[in-house]
Amino acid sequence: MTAASALEHALISRFGTLGRINREFLLRSDNGLVFTSRKFAALVRSYDLKQEFITPHCPLARMAWSNA
Repeated sequence: MTAASALEHALISRFGTLGRINREFLLRSDNGLVFTSRKFAALVRSYDLKQEFITPHCPLARMAWSNA
C-alpha cells in the first residue's frame, strides 16, 4: 500500500468520504521521503489538509503525536 492510498483509506475510514474535509485536520508525519514528495504533498493539499512534520528521532514529538 502506498502512502497516498493509505491516506485515502484513512480519510474514508474516519470521515466516510474522500474529498475536502469540512473541518481543520492536521496530518503529522516524519520527514520521510514519501511524506515530503511532491505527489503526496499535492494529495494532502487537494483534500485541504494541513501537514506538519515532526522532528525525526524525537520521542517527545512522537509522544505528542500519538496522544493527539
